[in-house]
Amino acid sequence: GCKFDTDTFSQFLTALSVQNPNYIRSLSLSNSKTGSAGLAALTELINKCPNLVEIEADGFEPNELGPLLDFWGAIGNHKSILLSIR
Repeated sequence: GCKFDTDTFSQFLTALSVQNPNYIRSLSLSNSKTGSAGLAALTELINKCPNLVEIEADGFEPNELGPLLDFWGAIGNHKSILLSIR
């Protein structure tokens, strides 16, 4: 996969979320190391993707609890994602 610096990756996620991302059905992001800002951007993207049915994300390494709780809240409240924790 591609490796981007944390700011660029967070900006990419934010840019996706403002593009009316109805076409995104699956997301897989690993080892991004974007911290709380990246996780907040991913949460925003999840909330803007009504047809998202699958997400795999790890390695964000947030330094605050709030963005992690917001992320899991977005997953739990999403209409088309069925929660499965491995």
